[in-house]
Amino acid sequence: MMYSYNCLIFYSILGFILESTIYKIKKSKRHSGISYGPVTYVYGFGILGLNALDKYFLSKIKGNKIKKLFITFLSSTILMSLIEFLGGITLYKIFQIRLWDYSNKPYHLGRYVCLELSIIWGILGCLYLYFAKKVFDPLLEKIPKKISITLMIIQLIDIIFVIINKFF
Repeated sequence: MMYSYNCLIFYSILGFILESTIYKIKKSKRHSGISYGPVTYVYGFGILGLNALDKYFLSKIKGNKIKKLFITFLSSTILMSLIEFLGGITLYKIFQIRLWDYSNKPYHLGRYVCLELSIIWGILGCLYLYFAKKVFDPLLEKIPKKISITLMIIQLIDIIFVIINKFF
């Protein structure tokens, strides 16, 4: 349980840093995520999805490395695009905001998914499963439970403030 939460928060923070850096480079006024803290949850949920995909599907694939890499890329592309699509719809339905909109991109699907980024998701999914997971998993497993619980409480307070600010 704590490992999954640690993954969620760590990769949500990493995603926030990635997007914020891209926005700074592009000199955009956009903001990554809806929370007050430095987290963008779509990345964390994407990693949890990739972990489940790896555990229940990818780890069971037999065959050569090229076949497994292709299946990993394809399934990561589909899974991460689905998470991005559901995240975009959820944010719009609940908060009436669009943090991303790909309607101006070719081959987009309902504003929230486009082929260009889906391919990037597939590449990032492969990089995570083949490299980053091996580096960061041992560190995430060593985080003391008290720190994880403290971070969880801070995140819950953040989410409560986001909801209060939106609806009250």
